[in-house]
Amino acid sequence: MTLPDPPSTRRQAAASPVVQARGLVKCFGALRAVDAIDFDIPAGRCFGFLGPNGAGKTTTLKMLGKRIKWLILPLHESETDR
Repeated sequence: MTLPDPPSTRRQAAASPVVQARGLVKCFGALRAVDAIDFDIPAGRCFGFLGPNGAGKTTTLKMLGKRIKWLILPLHESETDR
């Protein structure tokens, strides 16, 4: 059984995504660790990467930069200056 999205989520989904990635690619020598990934993270949604070890999950998040850390886990103020 699928439950409908709450009204607040439906309103937020129409807005611009919080994160938008298009064609992300990362190579380590001849190894293509991330191969043309596209995704959006809508406001108010829980988002995660699932996959086996070595699939490029951490590499993809690192490509998004330090600015996205607040979406991943809460940080103490002293940790944000690293």
